[in-house]
Amino acid sequence: MPILFILALLLILDFTALVMLGQQLGFLLTLLWIIGSFAIGTHLIRREGLATLREAQESVMAGQAAPSDTFIQVAAYVFAGVLLILPGPLSDIVGLFMLMPFMRPMVSRKLRERQGVHGAGPTASGQTFDSSTHHTQRHDGHGDQSGTTIEGEYVPKDDDSRR
Repeated sequence: MPILFILALLLILDFTALVMLGQQLGFLLTLLWIIGSFAIGTHLIRREGLATLREAQESVMAGQAAPSDTFIQVAAYVFAGVLLILPGPLSDIVGLFMLMPFMRPMVSRKLRERQGVHGAGPTASGQTFDSSTHHTQRHDGHGDQSGTTIEGEYVPKDDDSRR
């Protein structure tokens, strides 16, 4: 409930700022502002979001980056595009701010802290990517001295025992 209230309050503030901007610039320039920011936001979502998603898939498949980091970049582009599509100068400013290069690592770090993840996680190729140091370590179980190896045996359960 509080999130909806905050969102409604921000939309009202954005609309009020748009009306005030319209009084200062005039109707035509304000309309051009809205159309321009809509076009930039749409372009950003379609082109940059998809391109970043493709790059993210390639880097994850190559084991170069953690999936969470790459998808946070995609989400930042899409979120910035949505903010630019919304009519209003405050959402446009926040959307442009989200496009700044220093914002994505900061947002990624804050999201990991909020979820309790400390920046290391396995990739699809069996490697661990530590986003705080940007190092990748191979964990294939052969001579790995950095962790504890737990040996075990897998025993499949018969379907007859469930009946």
